[in-house]
Amino acid sequence: MAARAKRFRDTGFWYIGASSTVEIRGIKVTADQRYTLVAFNELTELRLASKAGPSDVPTMYSLDQTARFVSTSNGWQLSELGLSDPGSKGLLPSTIVPPPGIPRE
Repeated sequence: MAARAKRFRDTGFWYIGASSTVEIRGIKVTADQRYTLVAFNELTELRLASKAGPSDVPTMYSLDQTARFVSTSNGWQLSELGLSDPGSKGLLPSTIVPPPGIPRE
């Protein structure tokens, strides 16, 4: 992530602020209660600056995503994270970095 931030800064821009809102769209638990699927929408706004100063126009994206959790002896653990419609062929924003061990769509 640090290398990605440096490459971005080398282009002459950097992040000065961010905010995200998550709206839960649905929760499904399997009959055996071993897995839970959570459908949600993430709306993120990023504020950028350059040598010329801060930008008045934020960069925004909205992603419909699905998270899969597995029940363990330690509670619910995230096991998968991806786009709700993998057929959309959309690229994830460069700010999205899945947790270690979670495949990136």
